[in-house]
Amino acid sequence: VACLSVYGLLAYRVYRGMRDKGVSGSDARLYAVHCVAAKIPQMLGVLQFQINSLRGKPTTIIEHRSAR
Repeated sequence: VACLSVYGLLAYRVYRGMRDKGVSGSDARLYAVHCVAAKIPQMLGVLQFQINSLRGKPTTIIEHRSAR
């Protein structure tokens, strides 16, 4: 429950920050929700890195374009 309240607080802070910059309420809400939703894959990547580090597995870099 505490974890969800932290995400709620983060969403509210992002929302308020965007509103203070003059962004409309609906756009600020949408932006805040997406910012908070992006934390999930970020957290999974950090967890995967930590687990692989503990297991002694090397990390690999993902290349999105071919190297020349």
